[in-house]
Amino acid sequence: MVGMKHLLYILLLLTIIPAPAFAGEKWKPEPYQGSVAYTIDDGKMDEREIAEEADYIHRLCTGNPFMGQYYDCECIAGAFAIERERVGPFKPNHQLLNRITKSKAPNCANQAYIAGKSYGNCMQESAYARELRNDTEEVCQCVGNKVAKDFAKTPIMDPGYAQAIHSNATIFCDNPSNRPPKKTAQKTQNLKLN
Repeated sequence: MVGMKHLLYILLLLTIIPAPAFAGEKWKPEPYQGSVAYTIDDGKMDEREIAEEADYIHRLCTGNPFMGQYYDCECIAGAFAIERERVGPFKPNHQLLNRITKSKAPNCANQAYIAGKSYGNCMQESAYARELRNDTEEVCQCVGNKVAKDFAKTPIMDPGYAQAIHSNATIFCDNPSNRPPKKTAQKTQNLKLN
């Protein structure tokens, strides 16, 4: 019964995440293919079948608008194949995928994308909220880096969670003492000391 709850959660998540904003493209979730489908012929899972299931997980990852951006799908598929080989064919793939997306080792969070997206969002928000301040660039760099690190530290596949991390990072980075010092100021200080 617990496995069914996880399956329903994943299916619900796939249906409520908004479609990508690509003109003319319509997102369709990958049809569910349980781990049993790969063992149906002999009750075992060989290397080819593990690779096929990992490919399915890769397609599932890249086809999901949130997961495909916030996670490195190659990393997810590779970690999935290793985990499948370790636990055998009878653990449902949605349970393995859930464990991998929340894992810190390997950490499959796409930190470069997350930092860039958070930086861009911060700059857009700042056009109105911080128009009279001259530290927007430093704040947004801090926000991008903090969001990426915080998500990687505790990766949870939930757009609301990602938004909460962004909001917390914005509050944190608004305080100048929480931001890394400016490099140009450090160089100037070093020149004066010498």
